[in-house]
Amino acid sequence: MSLTDRTKFRRKYIRPLLDAGILEQTIPERPNSQNQKYRLTAKGMALKEELKDNK
Repeated sequence: MSLTDRTKFRRKYIRPLLDAGILEQTIPERPNSQNQKYRLTAKGMALKEELKDNK
């Protein structure tokens, strides 16, 4: 992906997916936690299946 740092990755990829409701944080009350992870929401799972079916 040739990204230079995590901030750009979060701003360019993670934040739009969170705002769209496709991803959710595992620790929403601590968004900058070193243990933060992300998971697909139901909307994200549906999109994943839709994209898989269109191949």
